[in-house]
Amino acid sequence: MEVEAARTQNEQLLACCNQLREEASELKNEILRQSGCDCPIIRSYLSIEAQRALNNMMRDAQDRYDRDTGCNSGNDVAWNEGETKALRSCEEFEKEQADSFEVN
Repeated sequence: MEVEAARTQNEQLLACCNQLREEASELKNEILRQSGCDCPIIRSYLSIEAQRALNNMMRDAQDRYDRDTGCNSGNDVAWNEGETKALRSCEEFEKEQADSFEVN
């Protein structure tokens, strides 16, 4: 009986997870539809997400190369530092934007 309950709970959690992934994807698509607007926050978000996607593709390609050749390029640290720098820039930008909208 415990096994069946665990299976049921697992199925429910997987369905919930899939629903949340779909919702996140829809929200990202909605932001992409706004790419033509002049909002600096949306532009910053899109720029950082594009950089993150590019970094992920490049890291995956390097990982495949390392795996295929048996080499270790040591790029893991560089990728992580680059992504951290991009995220830090976004956080600083968002803080600046929030500060500029404060009412004195």
